[in-house]
Amino acid sequence: MPQSFFDIKIRRPALAEQYLAALRGQPGRPLSVFAPRQVGKTSFLLDDLSPLAKENRFLVVYCDVWLCRDRPFEAINHALEEEIARLTVPRTALGKTAKQEVKKISVMGNSIELGESPSDRDLPLDPGLRFDSLIRRIHREQGRPILLLLDEFQALAESDSKLGLSVVSALRAALQTHKEAVFAVFTGSSQGDLAAMFTQARAPMYQFAQQMDFPHLGSEWPAALQAHFRAIHQGREPSLVDLDRLFSAVDYRPGILRDIVVLMSAEGLTDVDVGLEAFSRRQETVAGFKQSFGSLRLFDRAMVRVLAEGLKPMSDEAQARLASLLPANAQPSKGKARLAVERLKAQHVLLRDSPDYRFADSLFRDFVLKQHSADLL
Repeated sequence: MPQSFFDIKIRRPALAEQYLAALRGQPGRPLSVFAPRQVGKTSFLLDDLSPLAKENRFLVVYCDVWLCRDRPFEAINHALEEEIARLTVPRTALGKTAKQEVKKISVMGNSIELGESPSDRDLPLDPGLRFDSLIRRIHREQGRPILLLLDEFQALAESDSKLGLSVVSALRAALQTHKEAVFAVFTGSSQGDLAAMFTQARAPMYQFAQQMDFPHLGSEWPAALQAHFRAIHQGREPSLVDLDRLFSAVDYRPGILRDIVVLMSAEGLTDVDVGLEAFSRRQETVAGFKQSFGSLRLFDRAMVRVLAEGLKPMSDEAQARLASLLPANAQPSKGKARLAVERLKAQHVLLRDSPDYRFADSLFRDFVLKQHSADLL
């Protein structure tokens, strides 16, 4: 039995096997995997795919491109260099002695200086060449294939176009050149941006990646939470049907469902609707939503309200509702509405790829609906 709700893990060995088989089946062709934010793709990479790959003698290198969008190649190279350091730094005194390089030898009483080994030569400064050199060095010294996991890969498309193009071009060249030595999985939370990197005719990775689905967790996650709740509360438990419904209401985000159940457990609640309401009223939840909302432009805040009410942004009804929300000097137009929608997608308030203007966070939409219009604007 897990010690707490936070110790509960759902393993997906079959999905990991499927991904690894796809990589091995087409050497040199990476996997492109889309999943919305917070649905568990990073946990899957680190907790399921990585261990399986290591069991199969892969060296696994993970990098979150989103965290370093301005210098993505430096972030990727840093991850590779960290792996080299981990593999080569001795861990014991005996290991340190064994790792010390012989710089001078004695032959028949004469001392001979040795030159630097090829591995000690400085790496190129150019990020693309450096990446290529790091791949060569790791494979030469370890003799094992590398599995490169690049999370939020679509961030390259969102960054400076010239920079993103150079990174993607260099990655493709390296993956093709070293197709027996390096395999890659690219994940993204924007299906449109990620797909465009592999489907646009002039894109460097046009038709280069294998498109793979990433299914969200099903009833096994609510069931695991319910079982732990039942063990703690001696048979009292929320309904599994209701937990499944709640999982859908929070966009199948495992962490959010867990946090709500944790709160329910602490309060002794078994009614999931009461639990959701209590979670939504938490000070930290409300503060986070208010901060997110307040960071938007005035026009965009009004547009969020209109979309939360279910109106289509370019409709006459939406234009009239916007006019009622905005001051006289900021009256709407369909052009302004279109730009506002694009900004909200860029800021991940709306799903970038949804044709019906869906919110990325349904709880944020509900928060907006519950507030008085004047308080929001």
